[in-house]
Amino acid sequence: MGKVLKGLYDSLEEPVIVYDRRADAYHSNRAFARIFGDENFNKVVNKFHFDICILENEDLKTYTPISAALSSKYDYCSAASFQRDNITFEQYIIKAVTIKNLKIIYFYDITKEILLERLEAENEKLKIQNQEFASTSSMAQNQAVKMGLLNRISTSILETKDIKDLINTALKELSIIFAAAKVYFIADTNKIEYIYPAGYSSQIGEDVLFDDNTQKDLAAKKISAAAVMKEHQGIAEHLKSPLTRIVMPSYSGDNLMGYVVVLTSKKDISEVEKELLTSICVQITNALLKMQLFEKINFQNEELENTLKKLRETQLQLINSEKMASLGQLIASVAHEINTPLASISANNEMRQKASEMGEEGLELIKEFNEIDTDAIKRINNLVQSLKRFVRLDEDIQQQADINAELDLTLNILRHKTKDKIEIVKNYAQVPFINCYPNMLNQVFLNLLMNSIQAGASKITISTFIEEDDMCILISDNGCGISEDCSQKIFHAGFTTKKVGEGTGLGLAICKKIIEKHQGDISFTSAGGTTEFKVKIPL
Repeated sequence: MGKVLKGLYDSLEEPVIVYDRRADAYHSNRAFARIFGDENFNKVVNKFHFDICILENEDLKTYTPISAALSSKYDYCSAASFQRDNITFEQYIIKAVTIKNLKIIYFYDITKEILLERLEAENEKLKIQNQEFASTSSMAQNQAVKMGLLNRISTSILETKDIKDLINTALKELSIIFAAAKVYFIADTNKIEYIYPAGYSSQIGEDVLFDDNTQKDLAAKKISAAAVMKEHQGIAEHLKSPLTRIVMPSYSGDNLMGYVVVLTSKKDISEVEKELLTSICVQITNALLKMQLFEKINFQNEELENTLKKLRETQLQLINSEKMASLGQLIASVAHEINTPLASISANNEMRQKASEMGEEGLELIKEFNEIDTDAIKRINNLVQSLKRFVRLDEDIQQQADINAELDLTLNILRHKTKDKIEIVKNYAQVPFINCYPNMLNQVFLNLLMNSIQAGASKITISTFIEEDDMCILISDNGCGISEDCSQKIFHAGFTTKKVGEGTGLGLAICKKIIEKHQGDISFTSAGGTTEFKVKIPL
């Protein structure tokens, strides 16, 4: 390359590479050395990379912006990145032209221009964000005012059951927001029901009639706002100066609850104020609905209390009726249990009369007769006491009771049914007294034991024990068992497998209700010739 040409390129501020094809030699100007350094030319070339390029060479490792410029058959221009170090990248436009045997490559640094474009874009973005932030901030402030007001009214709704206090609170808040001369609530009867300030209370009960335009807006469930000299039609006196009258309908679905009327000197009503008015009307509607619901619930609660009282009485009567029915089935056995010792006493009385005539030998016989009579009287007394305890009607009084003793009481009632016929095995643990309804539990025990007897059992085993926090009673027998078909319906009222006159079909259903009244559980298993009922009562 000639000295003149080299001097020309050295005077340029942009880096330049000149490739002499004939000599197969590279020459760079001073700007190239100043900007890219004096290091090996190939190292500089390899630090340039395409951002996006159209491949003209399959060898990606050697295909760089500079190699593409050198190999191009035409004038060439592309954007490229120069990696100065591990974190610094610069942007260049690479242009190449061919003059005879010389390929001249120019490097134009556009890093600053790109940074400037980016900064301008960022700046524009920040301006938009600032505008959005200002708008959002304004909306947030308005929303905060709205939420604060609604929170105060909502708190009033939650804390008071007095609808008058609640609506007056809402009207007062509206008066503050709109700087209103007067705010009032018209019920669906078109009469003023609540008003603020209290100085206008004489107007409560006054009929209100609006003009046709206002009526149309209200019928469409819209806010009506109009400049007026009279509050409404049918009123004699005029206002001292024109005011803006805002009327907001209060609806629950399609149900009109009433209207809120605001009289203010404000000429323009903002959207935020309209939203506040709408929200407060919703709160007033909710309050009215709450009070209506409260009154309805009170009425229903009274009805439920009366119904529950009747149900309790009916339940008590049903349990007692079932108990009496059970005793009715046992009456012959009970009578026999009493008649047997009575017959013994009667016979002993006759023998005692004869023994009294036998002298000293008779005295020994009389002593023996007295012992027999004492035992018979004790048996009669025990049976009578068991019957008295069994028929007690104290269903609504919880008592401390010994479950083992209550089981024995029931067994005593059934003694004639079981003695010499059924083996009774008692596995009683030492268990604490529990709070319960003893006579109700006696009814459960009687029913379960009667079922075992009627199932043809020859052995009944009764066990008591504590399991976790429950008192447990197991009653098992070796009777005929319970079929799978019956097992699904056994606790259903009216279901029975007994003959007519032997059962009501209510026994086990009542047992379940009694155990549920104790917050307990009753269950059973029947398999392998053994049926076992398990009763659990919380301690």
